Formats: sequence, structure tokens, C-alpha cells
Amino acid sequence: MLLSNPKRYMSEKLTSIEDEILLYQEGQVASKINTAYFYLPCGIDIPLAVSLTPVKLSTTSANGVALFTTTAGWQVDSLDTLSAISALDAYGTGVVYQVGTIVKNSDEDKAYICHTGYTSDGAGTLAGDIDSYWSELKETAFVKITCTAPGSGKVVNVNFKIEGY
Repeated sequence: MLLSNPKRYMSEKLTSIEDEILLYQEGQVASKINTAYFYLPCGIDIPLAVSLTPVKLSTTSANGVALFTTTAGWQVDSLDTLSAISALDAYGTGVVYQVGTIVKNSDEDKAYICHTGYTSDGAGTLAGDIDSYWSELKETAFVKITCTAPGSGKVVNVNFKIEGY
């Protein structure tokens, strides 16, 4: 009789502790040049909050214009309805890709993040560039961030943190 109470108490305690743990996902992403939105990969089932910290990686960064203007700033489109891979921009030919840009491959239902900046060739597929420039993302859901258009020849580079359950 005495042993059943501690076991029951411990299992209740562990369950209640597990229910209260917040999950965090962090990373770095970039928009395409002159694009007024970008996506954050989200592997959290119930996202509650998003934090963005602008990073100036090069002269192409436009974080002050894109994220901190008085006219629009930035906003999360929705944490209730996450975007799917199908909503991502498709990989294109002759496009300048910055580190952190996320695209979908038109040949498959997968998302990729650019780990080495470059200009894509005329082949029109990621197949030849995956190992050199891209890494596959495991996430299939994305948070869309809308921001002020960054201006001529500019990109938005941010560190992000998503928290939730």
C-alpha cells in the first residue's frame, strides 16, 4: 500500500512538469532580394511567439528599412495557420541567393535553405546545386513574416526564435 502512493505521485508530478515545458527553435534566415516577406521554418506544433533580431551580413542587408520603419515594420501573418512547403517560393534560374534564403524544389515536396550564397545557373533545378549551396530542411511548416519592402537590391537577414508547445 505504501509503495503505490509514491509511484502515483511521481507519475503525476512528471506529467505536470512535461506539460509546462516550452519548446524553442532558433535559426537565421534571409529574404530574397527586394521581397517584402520571408519564411521561418517551424518544427513546433503550437507556436506562441516569434522574436526577430536583425543581422547585417553584408551591404545587401536592409534590416533598418525592412523591419523598423514607422509605416509598416514587420508582422507575423499567422501563428494559428502555418504555411506549407507549397507556399514557399520555387527555386529559380539566374537568381542571387543569400545565405538563409528558403525555397522549395519544384520537382519534389521538400524545402531547402541556402548555406552558401551564389547565383543559380540556367538548369532550373536544385539537383546540381544541393550539396554545394543548399541544405534540406526537415520542417514542413513555416511562419510567414511580412515586412516593409527592403528597397532596391536589398535583402532582410534575421536571427529568429520561435517558442511554443
